[in-house]
Amino acid sequence: MFDFDAFTFESPPALPCSLGSLAAGSGRRVLIVDDEPLLLDHLNRMLGGQFDCQFATNGEEALRLIRSGQRFSVVLADLCMPGMNGVQLLGKIQEESPEVVRILITGSGDVDTALRGLHEGAIYRFLQKPCSNENVVAAIEDGILRHRRKATLRIDRERAQFAMQASKGFNALLEERLDQAQYSTVFALAKLAEERDDCTGKHLERVSTFCRELAIGLLEAGHYVDQIDDRFIRDIERSAILHDIGKVGIPDSILLKPGKLTAEEWEVMRKHPQIGAETIAAIMHANPSSSVLRMGYDVALNHHEMWDGSGYGQGLVGENIPLAARILKVADCYDALTTIRPYKKPWTHADAIAHIVRGGETEFDPIVAATLRRIGSLIEALRLSLADDVKAAG
Repeated sequence: MFDFDAFTFESPPALPCSLGSLAAGSGRRVLIVDDEPLLLDHLNRMLGGQFDCQFATNGEEALRLIRSGQRFSVVLADLCMPGMNGVQLLGKIQEESPEVVRILITGSGDVDTALRGLHEGAIYRFLQKPCSNENVVAAIEDGILRHRRKATLRIDRERAQFAMQASKGFNALLEERLDQAQYSTVFALAKLAEERDDCTGKHLERVSTFCRELAIGLLEAGHYVDQIDDRFIRDIERSAILHDIGKVGIPDSILLKPGKLTAEEWEVMRKHPQIGAETIAAIMHANPSSSVLRMGYDVALNHHEMWDGSGYGQGLVGENIPLAARILKVADCYDALTTIRPYKKPWTHADAIAHIVRGGETEFDPIVAATLRRIGSLIEALRLSLADDVKAAG
């Protein structure tokens, strides 16, 4: 407890000029903890004109005040109290309310205890008995100033964090809007390419839907879990329509030729993956972070690669071919086989599945082909629900 004889209760000194601006306003609430009611009464009369003082006669009562939501700039506690001592109390306050500045009053024989409290962070400073009124007032003023600095730093951090979060949210919104605007442009080009090709109706919509379900099926079966997540599934559904966008650069005389292409014409046709990739790359220049366009680039460039390396584009083999392009290849082939084209009748669902599964390890990724067979009933139902006006094969 405080040593009553250690204090003389004359009028307090004037505040130093550097602290004068702190004399008014909030943040001058002080909690004084001691088990001597008479001393607390005298401290109230000495300090009450300068500080908003609250008092507690033991550590448990002090903690209840703090836990009730009352806020204090400084807690001044005596070391020697029954039950919880001053260091223990200030240690708990440090854990629960770290902005509160903690000051300990200790006798000359307890300096080692106070030093340990300083070292462990439980207290900010200690006053050794006997100490004058001036020292107590100066210590509290210094504690209030430190509390305000700590609170200001916290507020600055919170404001910086809020500004950063707001900036991230705003940038994400701008990026999403830019992504949507770019995607709308690319979608229009993809539709133009589709209309110039032999493909008609809902081909792009069906292929996008098949790609989404194949990606989900792969993930659910535990395949390619290091690559497939919600973002991948969303992106492949949106980027699938871009696979043949390069056909906008192929002359009609080749693209729409009813008969077999010559070797020279075929060389021109084989350029459409590169044309498509370059088209998307040009659009990506304004928004290189767009994951949809990045995947669209991979799909456009690599959708004619073969699992065994015999395809064209870059001559990639196996898993060196981007996963999105491997999924697209299966989905696109299934749709091409099961829909009517000027040069063929539609295949049945069963025949198309059998063909793609046989092509596993040569033309198609065998895991993706097997997934198509496993979820075949779902794919067939989606195909029929998205069928063109021309009757598709059953």
